[in-house]
Amino acid sequence: MEKYFSEFESFAGGGSPFSADAAGLGFLSFPQFVEETELFIQSATLSLRMEDFAVDPTKELSKLFRAISLDFDPCELRVAPPATRMYRFLEVKERVPQFRSFIADLDPTTKAQIEKMGYSL
Repeated sequence: MEKYFSEFESFAGGGSPFSADAAGLGFLSFPQFVEETELFIQSATLSLRMEDFAVDPTKELSKLFRAISLDFDPCELRVAPPATRMYRFLEVKERVPQFRSFIADLDPTTKAQIEKMGYSL
């Protein structure tokens, strides 16, 4: 992250070369992405977070099965947790000063939206 922070910053800003896809639609900036995610979670019938799968993958997958009205026995369900570490962004924030500054410099609305989704900054 430290080595390629300028690319991350361009990506998070919705800047070039990320600014448009083949259809000519603009690429969301990080604050726009956070806002869209918050709106989606408010209206979603089902929202699943990877962190919740790491805690109890069977319970989270069961939510999906119930949402699509699939008849199953949860006792027979075996689900491996994700093979990634949870909340890795916090580790990156501690190790990469530019990322720490990026988070600190987010506008108060974006920070509040992130925290409302269950993430601490």
